[in-house]
Amino acid sequence: MIIEYWGGRLTEDQLAWVDPSYADPQICHAARYTFDHQYEGCGNWPFNAAYAATFRGLQGWSPDSAPSPTWRR
Repeated sequence: MIIEYWGGRLTEDQLAWVDPSYADPQICHAARYTFDHQYEGCGNWPFNAAYAATFRGLQGWSPDSAPSPTWRR
């Protein structure tokens, strides 16, 4: 994950609920904390940016998502 590339790490306590047989438990953690209940899934960029910002030394940013004039037609 890009968060780990930039030095973000989760503690064992934060990952304790994840099935220990999973090779990448940090993915389960990210999915849980970026789940969009309205969309019913993960992958919402503002949620992902907010999640990244919870790691010390990292900032989250998402471009303005206001509809462009072409979307309003």
